[in-house]
Amino acid sequence: MNAVRFSTIKRASGESVASIITSFFGPANGGNLRDAIFEHAANWCSPRKTAEWSREPDEVVAGRRLSPACYLADAFPASLYLAWTYADNFEGGVISNTNLGGDNCHRGAVAGALMGASVGLSRIPHRFIEGLQVQPNYGGG
Repeated sequence: MNAVRFSTIKRASGESVASIITSFFGPANGGNLRDAIFEHAANWCSPRKTAEWSREPDEVVAGRRLSPACYLADAFPASLYLAWTYADNFEGGVISNTNLGGDNCHRGAVAGALMGASVGLSRIPHRFIEGLQVQPNYGGG
């Protein structure tokens, strides 16, 4: 992949994640992660694509239809797929991403950020946070 194309994809995907998060927290969207993904990242994850993908196991979608690779151009659509699929199930999304194998660091960072924003800190299992050098403040406990 040439540097110009990679740079364009990197900028576009970064802008899409920022737009998804901004839209997700905005009053117009009402906090619906799936709608925000469709609105701001339709080039990667559309209603038509997710309807097709939802009939197949994650291993087929992320591992064959998309890509288990960490390269941004390949991993970003898989990240969006996982975030869309597990928008209400942070633990399921993290575990699925881990079990998919490949170089799952990029997928995990993007999907985890989106799913975490969707479910909120209180619905992220505490065992996922234990042992971190800097733990988020749960507020009151």
